[in-house]
Amino acid sequence: MAIVETQGNEYEFDPHDGEHFRDLGSAMRFAGTGAVIVALIAGGLVGVVAMRVSGTTRMVAIGAGVAEVLLMIFIGMLHVSTASHVAQVHTTEGRDITHLMNGLARLRGLYRMLAVLLVLLTIAGIGLPTLVLLMRAGIVSV
Repeated sequence: MAIVETQGNEYEFDPHDGEHFRDLGSAMRFAGTGAVIVALIAGGLVGVVAMRVSGTTRMVAIGAGVAEVLLMIFIGMLHVSTASHVAQVHTTEGRDITHLMNGLARLRGLYRMLAVLLVLLTIAGIGLPTLVLLMRAGIVSV
């Protein structure tokens, strides 16, 4: 990786290194767009499933489905937004470090959100089944 000093305080990556940023930006844009498409398909499937059940099960299916779809769309949009900053390292001159740092800041926010979601899903994945087992055993009543 070569960094070339330009006029002012910015640095410019050489063209070969810029291609790596372009490829990374393209991959991130593809993943983000794919996440949005998968979310929309999942939303349609949730609608089909919700029509086949009734009562509380339908409400839970719809609520979980809507939450999943919105989350996937949000994650996809964050990937696309981050991708544009990363790709701009390749397409612009004189602002490589600025674009790279903007992309990294968005990427950091994305992974912080994913870490929080992982903790929440782990708690829900352990806590809800445990609660159901305790309720079936008669230890806990709601």
